[in-house]
Amino acid sequence: MIIGETPEDVLFDSPQGHQLAQCLKDCGYDFQDLYLTSLVKCVGSKEYARCVHHLVAEVMVVRPVIAICLGYNPSLAFVDAPEVGQFVPILPSTTVLTTYSFVDANDQTLAVLHQQFSYIQSQLQVVKSA
Repeated sequence: MIIGETPEDVLFDSPQGHQLAQCLKDCGYDFQDLYLTSLVKCVGSKEYARCVHHLVAEVMVVRPVIAICLGYNPSLAFVDAPEVGQFVPILPSTTVLTTYSFVDANDQTLAVLHQQFSYIQSQLQVVKSA
C-alpha cells in the first residue's frame, strides 16, 4: 500500500504521481500488486483531520504487509513523531514506512526514495518466494 497526502500524490498523471510511477517501475514493482490511496480523499482538499479515520479504516480492511507513507502528514496518521526511514509495526501483519513525499522532491530525496522502494521490493520478493 502506498499512501500519499492528497490524491494527486498517487495519481500517475500528476507530476508527483509520474515520479512515483517511474520509481516503482525502476524498482521492479508489479503495478497489479499495489494499492494506492491518500490521506485526503478529495482532490484539491487539505483537510487532514477529517480524513484520518477513513485512512486508518482503509488500512485495517486492506491489511497490507507494508504501508509506505509518502510525507509527514500521512505518517502522522500512524506515528506520533514520524522520521524519514522509520519502520513501525501498526497491526500484527502491517508495518508502516515513513518517508519523503515526491512533492518538491530533489535529487537527494529521490535517491533515498529509490533506495527505500528497492529495499522493500527485495524483501517482498523474499517473502513471495518463501
